[in-house]
Amino acid sequence: MRALLVQKIGLLFGILLSGCYIYGQDTAALRMEVQKEPGTQIPNLTTMVIALQNTGAVYFTGLIQVETPEGFRSISGYMIGVEIPAGEKRFIPVKIQQQSMAKAGAATIRFQLLTNQRKVLLTRTIGESVAENNNMHLSVESPFVAVNNPNDSVSVKVLVTNMGNRSQPVTLVFKVPELTGQHNFFEQTGVINIQQDSVFVFRLLPAKVLLSRPQFTIEISGMRGAAKELFGHAAVTVQNVSATQRYYHVPGNMNDPFYQQNSITASYRTLGDGTGIYQLMGGLDVDLPAGYLAMKANAYKLNRQGLPVLNNTSVAYHLDHNEITIGNIAQSLETSLFGRGVQVSLSDKAGRNQFQAGFIDQNYNLIEGNAFLKNGYGFYAKGVLGASNPSKNLTGTYTFKEDPFEDTRSHIAGAALQQAFGSSWNVNLKLYGAQSEYLALQKEQASFAAETQYNGRIKALLLNGNYFYSSAYFPGNRRGVLQVQQSIQTRLKGERLLYANFMMANFAPKSYSYPIHLITNNERTDLGIQFPGNKRISWSIGAQQQYEKGNSYSSLTGSGANGNQQMQAYRLTESMNWSGSDSRHSVGINAENGLVQYPAQKKMQPQFKCTANYSFSGLQAMASYQYGSYFLAEYAAAMQGGAQPVNKRMLFSLSYGRALFHEKLSLNAGGSYAEDLLIGKTPSCFLNGKYAAGQRTVFYLNSSWYRYNGRVTYPLITGRGTLNLEAGITVNLARKAVSAGRKAQVQTQVYYDNNNNNIYDAGDTVARDYMIVMNNTSFRTDTEGKLYYRRVPFGEYKIQPATEKGWFTAGGVYQVNEFRTKLQIPLHKSGTVSGRITYNYDPKIVLDVDPRLGGISFTVTRNGELIQQRATDDNGEFMFFLPEGTYRISLNESSLPANTYCEKNSADIHITAGKLTVIPEFSIGVRVKKATIKRFRQ
Repeated sequence: MRALLVQKIGLLFGILLSGCYIYGQDTAALRMEVQKEPGTQIPNLTTMVIALQNTGAVYFTGLIQVETPEGFRSISGYMIGVEIPAGEKRFIPVKIQQQSMAKAGAATIRFQLLTNQRKVLLTRTIGESVAENNNMHLSVESPFVAVNNPNDSVSVKVLVTNMGNRSQPVTLVFKVPELTGQHNFFEQTGVINIQQDSVFVFRLLPAKVLLSRPQFTIEISGMRGAAKELFGHAAVTVQNVSATQRYYHVPGNMNDPFYQQNSITASYRTLGDGTGIYQLMGGLDVDLPAGYLAMKANAYKLNRQGLPVLNNTSVAYHLDHNEITIGNIAQSLETSLFGRGVQVSLSDKAGRNQFQAGFIDQNYNLIEGNAFLKNGYGFYAKGVLGASNPSKNLTGTYTFKEDPFEDTRSHIAGAALQQAFGSSWNVNLKLYGAQSEYLALQKEQASFAAETQYNGRIKALLLNGNYFYSSAYFPGNRRGVLQVQQSIQTRLKGERLLYANFMMANFAPKSYSYPIHLITNNERTDLGIQFPGNKRISWSIGAQQQYEKGNSYSSLTGSGANGNQQMQAYRLTESMNWSGSDSRHSVGINAENGLVQYPAQKKMQPQFKCTANYSFSGLQAMASYQYGSYFLAEYAAAMQGGAQPVNKRMLFSLSYGRALFHEKLSLNAGGSYAEDLLIGKTPSCFLNGKYAAGQRTVFYLNSSWYRYNGRVTYPLITGRGTLNLEAGITVNLARKAVSAGRKAQVQTQVYYDNNNNNIYDAGDTVARDYMIVMNNTSFRTDTEGKLYYRRVPFGEYKIQPATEKGWFTAGGVYQVNEFRTKLQIPLHKSGTVSGRITYNYDPKIVLDVDPRLGGISFTVTRNGELIQQRATDDNGEFMFFLPEGTYRISLNESSLPANTYCEKNSADIHITAGKLTVIPEFSIGVRVKKATIKRFRQ
């Protein structure tokens, strides 16, 4: 018995000695290295291989501990068991996932080899680089906000989420565009940490001008960082809810930028020589029960002139797609017509086919005392088939014009065809024929003109061309012209752009009434390459050939009447543009340099031109220098200025603009200096200011000063400074929307349909204080359950489905096609259906998941038609109010978190009015991990 005890003690002592031997040999006998494998196709997933070698004679068992920084996760686990026989190697793969909350910059992952008793034997580290992610998201709690009480403030909640990996300072700018002439910008700031969100609340007490509208908009812009880089934009529509509303829409006829609709501007300006001009201009739109009137006017009078000038003045009546205008008319057809007259435009309901005709007395002053038709007159007609189809349309025109200055009567007929061939080619063909009668000579002259324009693509080659020809006696704006313009461009490797342009224009008009001997020829060819931006710098280089010949300046150059001069030049062109990292600085430089052969000179002369621009915030600077003449006109001017035909020109300018006092005051100031042979040394400066005194009133003051010092061109005013001043006031009138359609007064009765017959009869009661949404306009019924909608254009109007106070309307589309329209909206007793979602999964075997309960979307359909849509709350619950009937409630799987699914995603239910229906829970599962086994050879 004693011998057995001694044997056991000896055995235990031997094991302890052996363990001490193994531990003493572990560090020296073990080797550990860590390496990354090449990148995988799975983003943000890195595979690292731990190579372990046991050089000793003892079998080793232990653990590998993986330590990751915040934002990294070891998919392979954090404690990995290892066994290494003596003299062998083992390779352990470890997969590390970089998560969205990982901080930008360098990160260190540590691997430790431990004994089974958690004693550290070896430690290795490996670095990971986390790219900076500035991704942020901006959203509003609700895109629509209702105002029921004019004394209540409007509250807008904005959710900003930082989905990046660095904390971000945030600036939110809230803008109310309808607050014209007032402070309409409001800012809020904050700091949002990594993978967190924050709610910004903006409150506004609406001004009277906003409450007068059925709805107004609050625009929200989100900017991050000190440079305020824009990352998101949203808009909230605030609806004024009442029983009576007036139809409102943004005016669509803004084709005339010279006039601001519903405004009046009065001004006075001086011209520096004692001459003063009084001016009054403005525009006004007046809505009518059918269509609207658009009026505009521009009147000015010199203090030395008896009769004022009234031009750009007219009254137009619009009805649907039709229009009649009386007053000043301007038509830019192949021959221009402008003056006093009347114009009619007609169109079908769809706007596909249009017709326009007008009669114009060629006198620009509407109240001119000259006899009617003294300066000639004209008539035109124009028809378009397929006007709303840009791919294919046909236009026909006819113009008659009597010109007393040339003593002619001309008839011009034309046709134009625009045709698209597939998605790559578009061609526009025009053909004109004309017949002119020279009255005094009793001579007839036929003429014609033709033009084609096209653009298209052949693989990577882009083509664009314009060709025009008119005979010498053609009575249009382009008489005796041959014009060719062709451009080609293609992209090379590295986003480089190769381009070539050719232009030729020959001008040789003729007339039987006046001796015209003008002949000019111009040619220009450009060939170059544009290089893509590199570190905010882009540049291009090219070659240019220019040829000009003509007799326009023969008398100025001393070559005799009708003598031809010609000039030919060969140049290099260079350009460079740079923009700063904050996008506030920018620099542009353009240069043209080469050799030119002037008229009557055998040797070619150098010429050079360079222009540089710089801008920073509101600062603009420009400098330009030119040596030599680039056109015959400049050469002729140089010949007049001296014996040496060298034109030197320089120009410097500097300007700055800024808005002050919450943009109520805006100032712009600048100065320039120019010098050349024509104008001499000419300094100039300006100062302009505008002040918004209130919501509708704007004052402005413009001033400029300059002084010519060129005795060749301006001998009478050389050395004298000229100061011009202009002061004015603009009053913006109430801007009530207008519509070209016929309009109705709509009265709607909302009632509780107690007997469910969809007719307002005995037993039914009126629905007081019930909200109805018609299109995008909200109403709340009065004490009689009625809604009043005024000036509503004829058409279809959709009543949105609504549920309130246990009563439901399915909505629908209503026709408004009478000047006095009465509608009825029945409300039916609704039932209630409720449900919830749950998650069912084993967290040990599934993929990563965010088991959120809120925001899971459900839809209700009936016979395949969408009825309602709701999302779960933070408890995973949802509720619908529905009229009696059978419905299908479906879960929208696109709203589920990543890696989740729902096997049974719909349920059919029957709703009973006044009762609660509870549907079974929707069980959401999580997808299981896929096991990956990787084997290594020793």
